[in-house]
Amino acid sequence: MAGILMMGDNNKPWPQCGEIDIMEMGEHGGIASGTTETQVNTAIHYGTDAGTGHRQEYHLANVASSLQDGKYHTYSLDWNENTLTIAIDNMTLHSFDISKDSGRYDYFHDNFYVLFNLAVGGSFTGITNINDITALKDGEKVNMYIDWVKIFY
Repeated sequence: MAGILMMGDNNKPWPQCGEIDIMEMGEHGGIASGTTETQVNTAIHYGTDAGTGHRQEYHLANVASSLQDGKYHTYSLDWNENTLTIAIDNMTLHSFDISKDSGRYDYFHDNFYVLFNLAVGGSFTGITNINDITALKDGEKVNMYIDWVKIFY
């Protein structure tokens, strides 16, 4: 599973701090359908607590060609007062409403930091038994290459 996400840098616990998943790949549905290289999900997480207070909005998209083709791709988040718009290679995947009327405003108007994640297995992939993991057999290695990160204020 690969991911580019942002977490609220406001000393609040998750999900009160807010989380923006710009890109996640390797979701169990993509594994089942054989579309792991083209299926991408974006999401926002927020709420009062990690249990019943956790809220999530999730959007699943399929892109035309593999994102694991050995080329660099541009993942972007256009964040303004009212929306979070996520795109890959200038193709908009989804816009999340974070306006004052949305009920999400307080979660997405603090400072955030960027995280890059590269993981194998887990609940997102649906592969929770180590013996069922088919990636990285026989000592294979995996890499995530990041050419640049730009943040504009």
